[in-house]
Amino acid sequence: MKRHLPFKVLLFFILNISTISCGEEINSKYRTIQLPQLKITSFNLENQKIDITSNLEIKFNSKVSRKSLYKGISCVSGEKKAFTYIYLYNYDDGDLVKIIPYYPFIPYVKYICTITTDVTNIYDDPIDKEYKFSFITSNQYYSDKEFNPKYYNYNATYQFLQRRCSDCHNENHKLNFKLSKKELYKYLTKNKNTESDKYYIKANDSENSYLMNKLMGINFYGDKMPSNDLLPLYELEKIIGWIRTGAKYEEN
Repeated sequence: MKRHLPFKVLLFFILNISTISCGEEINSKYRTIQLPQLKITSFNLENQKIDITSNLEIKFNSKVSRKSLYKGISCVSGEKKAFTYIYLYNYDDGDLVKIIPYYPFIPYVKYICTITTDVTNIYDDPIDKEYKFSFITSNQYYSDKEFNPKYYNYNATYQFLQRRCSDCHNENHKLNFKLSKKELYKYLTKNKNTESDKYYIKANDSENSYLMNKLMGINFYGDKMPSNDLLPLYELEKIIGWIRTGAKYEEN
């Protein structure tokens, strides 16, 4: 049986792209979708395709809790839990739940999130009701982001590939990341992945750069890389920002 909320809930979903980059804050665009008033505890955002690196902000027009900054609101897809930072804020006109992914959400899946009565804030005060919401992800990432080129460069990308990938992708692999900085740049920008017919790096187009497809787990062939599936967004953003600002080579 569905439980009805004692108050009308007005839900706002704000598509807010993560801005973590070397401690610098970069301006982001916001696209706001206002959904109808809802009266039931569980509600879905399945008609809204959520970018896999998006922050979610859900605004209630009444109080959900007594305090702010909660620990442990759960978002899961099947048996896989999303690794997120989740906060709940109190405002005069209602409460706000904010969910910030640490790793990308999985593309093309449904996440179900639960704010349960056994969740407590930092003062160990429980929330008053149990609330659930769900959303489904697309294969989009950083779709509305404006990247400032001074924060992104090939040096950071090269260092990332050496640190994260070169142990396996060495001289014994067809894609060798242990090349010199200039040789690797030429290879990535001039060669294509044979299965996808996409350049490994396509300047100004991160979503059609096969290296990013592989790292994000979108439209790729073979195994996802790296195999442990744990690349935090702040590392991926450095490469995406570099590609989207022209994928230029710098000597120093």
